[in-house]
Amino acid sequence: MKYPIYLFFASLMGVAACNSTGNSANNDNTPAPSATSTATTKDSVAPKEIITANEAALLEQATKFCRKGKFEAGIEIFDSILRLNPNNSFAYSGRAGAWFTLGKLDKAKEDCEHALKLNSRNAFALYNRGQILSYYHNYDQAIADYTLAIVINPKYAAAYSGRAVCEGYTGKIPLAKVDFKKALELAPFDPSSYYNRGVLYGIMGESDSEMLDYRMALKLYPKYEAALNNMGIVKLKVRKDYQGAITDLSSVIKINPKNAKAWCNRGKAKKELKDYKGAIA
Repeated sequence: MKYPIYLFFASLMGVAACNSTGNSANNDNTPAPSATSTATTKDSVAPKEIITANEAALLEQATKFCRKGKFEAGIEIFDSILRLNPNNSFAYSGRAGAWFTLGKLDKAKEDCEHALKLNSRNAFALYNRGQILSYYHNYDQAIADYTLAIVINPKYAAAYSGRAVCEGYTGKIPLAKVDFKKALELAPFDPSSYYNRGVLYGIMGESDSEMLDYRMALKLYPKYEAALNNMGIVKLKVRKDYQGAITDLSSVIKINPKNAKAWCNRGKAKKELKDYKGAIA
């Protein structure tokens, strides 16, 4: 099963931002990674790592597949790169991002470790490992990895956003606000940063600001399942807007018919409207 994480690959050699959560309405708050990154090869690669033009072209091809959500196809290309060059850290870190989004966290972690063994300055691998640590609620360790990624590439918007989520969960709200501000300065059209900041507002109990950020995320990415899901839960549990909750959760189900939580919460909203038949359908 795919985890509720939205992985948006930019450029692997430019430290692509990868596509995990918590809050006031018990939302499905999985932090999402960034859609854009301004990193460059120089920012992210150890001087010793040299790749061929063919490898670079294959990396770009794999990245395009992952951007389109075709992660299995991307993995196949990453595999082919590693057959050509087993020391290509970008292929390992890119494949880690794809494994992560597909819910294969053990494989993702293994690829992150391999990438970092080959190239300790691979910021994308540090970012992905931070995502895995965050998913398992190891927030302090995740913060350490995001911070290292930022040291390597101070313009890595996704790393600021990921670190902000972890800071929110560990009570470091002022630091989280600063990091979200920086992330949005660097990547103002990144829907995941708005989504993640919405999660933070949810943790703080500020549902109005939470909803504004989810709406902004959806404006930028209309099929943002997690943002729609969280909006539906806020309407259900905080605002008692049951019809609105049904509308949002129905949109989630249309995007992902296998989202069991959306089905369950839509049933609860229908029950509140005394649509008992619809609730059990």
